[in-house]
Amino acid sequence: MRFGETRDDAVSEVVRDVLGDMRERPEGSRIVLAHRRVDVRELNSAIREARQEAGELGRGSSAGEVSFLTNDGIRQFVAGDRVIFLENNRDLGVKNGMLGVVQQAESGRLVARLDSAQGPGLGREVSVSMADYAAVDHGYATTIHKSQGATVDRAYVLASDRMDRHLTYVAMTRHRETATLYAGREEFASLSELSARLSRSGTKETTLDYAERRGLTPVAGIESQIEIPAHAKSEAPRVKEFGGDSAAHPTESSAEAAARETQPRAPDREQLRAYGEAAKAAFARSREGAAERQEARAQPSEPPDAQEMERSQPSSSFDAERMQVIERQAKLAFYKEQGAVKAREAFAQGEARRALETERVRAEAERERLAQEQLLKQQSRERNVLRQRSRDHGHER
Repeated sequence: MRFGETRDDAVSEVVRDVLGDMRERPEGSRIVLAHRRVDVRELNSAIREARQEAGELGRGSSAGEVSFLTNDGIRQFVAGDRVIFLENNRDLGVKNGMLGVVQQAESGRLVARLDSAQGPGLGREVSVSMADYAAVDHGYATTIHKSQGATVDRAYVLASDRMDRHLTYVAMTRHRETATLYAGREEFASLSELSARLSRSGTKETTLDYAERRGLTPVAGIESQIEIPAHAKSEAPRVKEFGGDSAAHPTESSAEAAARETQPRAPDREQLRAYGEAAKAAFARSREGAAERQEARAQPSEPPDAQEMERSQPSSSFDAERMQVIERQAKLAFYKEQGAVKAREAFAQGEARRALETERVRAEAERERLAQEQLLKQQSRERNVLRQRSRDHGHER
């Protein structure tokens, strides 16, 4: 476990440890993992930049670095780069999440050698035409989801506040030898906070769990077998009880509120409990009446009492119908309330996702624009150098 003062410090520690491992064990396998794609992109860029500064990778077109337009934007590759394949392709024989080492980068084509059990870049060679397959990216880091099923010597995991215990389990079980978790204190103030947040359950609750938390399961006579943690019950959103007033509908207009008030209200919880008890009693009476009638049929010599038949037969049919009506009312009220809560939660989550996606697209477009400008400037500088050389050569002649 490694703690940095900030998230950037944690990223720097990941880069330092990964580069040290690559130099000490060039034949060993390793993987860098993060939950968010923005973290993966940052780790890839940081590790690749550090390798270029150390002279382990070439930089610029003169060193064989070539720019490609991939599905995720412009990416530069050079011999020795790590590459990941992001889509299945039978013609190439690659699957989503496969890793390899670039052997050659040329205009419109990338030649890589896949990883194997013997080590990185020791598998078969793959020649990729970028016009036909552009689902590639730098492969120094990848998401936890894509690492499922992979086994490497060492794993380096960058923690984030969106991780739960399921993702943490996947990330921390990819190694044979060691796994190191990195975190910044600006996200996780202490080890106990890190442990608590990475131990959260991401399992979604069912309708029965919701009903049990609201105390409705005794009415329906059902019980969920899933145990809900106490802290989850306390943190669960509270909503208005059945039959609540217009305060439960803050977004409706006065006309809508008036129209809703004219509609028959669903029974509240106490009414539902009373209905449930009445339904159970009615059902028990109907069963008793059926048993008595069966006994009477079995003993024809003793005809049933007329007063008893008058009491049991009509009430049995009436109670059965009443019980069905009560059950329908209880179910309808429960599903209406639950649907409103779920709709509000889904709307809020959708708005948050759309805002994040808009920001991601904007940031990606800005990065691509800057990369394109840098590429054009580099090409312009190279042309100027060629012109200057041509002029110098003409003067010499």
